[in-house]
Amino acid sequence: MIMQLPLPSILDLYRRYLYHAYLTFIEANKFRNPSNMKSFSQALESILLRLVN
Repeated sequence: MIMQLPLPSILDLYRRYLYHAYLTFIEANKFRNPSNMKSFSQALESILLRLVN
């Protein structure tokens, strides 16, 4: 009998990888115009919501 592990939700993945996405964004922009984590999180959330709908 094979046990299936529950898949992580989108929100779990979002929380887990938010910091990594933030660092990648800052590095890609060569540290110009750095935003704080809260504003980056809000911008990313609105982008993801637009992609889903």
